Amino acid sequence: MEFLHYAVELGAGDVVEISLDKRANVILLDHVNFSRYKKGEHFTYHGGHATRTRYHIPAPQAGSWHVVVDLGSQARSIQAGIHVIRPDR
Repeated sequence: MEFLHYAVELGAGDVVEISLDKRANVILLDHVNFSRYKKGEHFTYHGGHATRTRYHIPAPQAGSWHVVVDLGSQARSIQAGIHVIRPDR
């Protein structure tokens, strides 16, 4: 399984913006579901298949999260980066 991983602390109302140069599956996972994902077990996530260069995932709640750019069954190179958009607090 090939994937890019970013650990991030999110607050309520934050949005993760993922920049991509290719289409990919982009998912936001809590710690338990990230562990399940790595083991190939059933997991729950937020996000989906990103078909545009900027993809947004709102934080379901404040806490520690894992952003995964899943390259699928075909290993390929992809350029990706994340930016957290925080509302005025």
